[in-house]
Amino acid sequence: MDGMVVSTWFCRVDCVTTASASLEAHRDSVRAIAHNFGVSDREISLAPRQGQVNLTVFLGNDLVLRLPRKQRFEDRLSKEAELIPFVLDRGIPTARLVSFDPGHTVADITYIVLERLHGQMINDIPSPADGGSRLYGSLFEILSSLHSIRRDSEPQIRSVETAEFAYEVLDELTSSGEIGGSQAAWLRRWFDHLESQGARDSEPVLLHGDVMPSNLIMNESGDVTAIIDWGSACWGEAARDLASFRTSTLPVVVDTYRAATASHQAAAGGVGALEASVLWYQLIFALLKLLGRQSTSETRNWSAPREARLIEIVRFLTTNVPDRWKSLLPED
Repeated sequence: MDGMVVSTWFCRVDCVTTASASLEAHRDSVRAIAHNFGVSDREISLAPRQGQVNLTVFLGNDLVLRLPRKQRFEDRLSKEAELIPFVLDRGIPTARLVSFDPGHTVADITYIVLERLHGQMINDIPSPADGGSRLYGSLFEILSSLHSIRRDSEPQIRSVETAEFAYEVLDELTSSGEIGGSQAAWLRRWFDHLESQGARDSEPVLLHGDVMPSNLIMNESGDVTAIIDWGSACWGEAARDLASFRTSTLPVVVDTYRAATASHQAAAGGVGALEASVLWYQLIFALLKLLGRQSTSETRNWSAPREARLIEIVRFLTTNVPDRWKSLLPED
């Protein structure tokens, strides 16, 4: 590889990720994989958006290479390799699987190569009032089809696990000093109240698991044309895929999703139950964030700051929201 190209490429890497040392270590692997697909060194470029799990590299205009940042993330690539052909067969638009090499036949690392999809990308999902109506409608058509795939009818998907959320998070928060015992008891009563309203009571369906702006491909009209990155896919309640939306948009999100899933309402949950389920997940995700590290990323989304989700929930439930949402508050 030309020295100037190497320098420029890895300089760009340093600018967008803190994993420059590991990227430098994989330089030869990236080159070997690229050459295996007939891609020259000069056609290698780092994707402008990088996640915490995988390093993403463009191989020319047609291919995307993804390498796990840590060995324990290889299982996610295995999941994607199994799941992508499955969802494509069922009409879910996503990037086509080109190659998966867990045996290190080309390079000394497990990797996956996908079709490179071209389209618009966004930093945040706008509200319908800000022009997001087409986005919501098209995205929920995709999720509606995805959520119609039920666990009890698809036992052959071996790599997709069932998402489990236990109340041990309250014990962890208490022992770490993030909350007190009385606060944990009140939160438990809130979870119990949400479950009495129908949360956590719907049949497990196939979830994408990470419905974020960075995983959506859009056309110029604002329609979502594909959803990518299936490493977090799991079986669970459909409401979990809605919990990544900004809390203030939940009434519109739930109403639009409910309309999109009207033909198979059982997957989404009935009126009231879906609201309770979405809020249940928003609350558990907010509490889990308190156990994580503070985010310092320049490109972080609305929920990246550790306390952001809790504050958004408080703000949402203390403003002019529909009564069916305020009824989800605990009585004491």
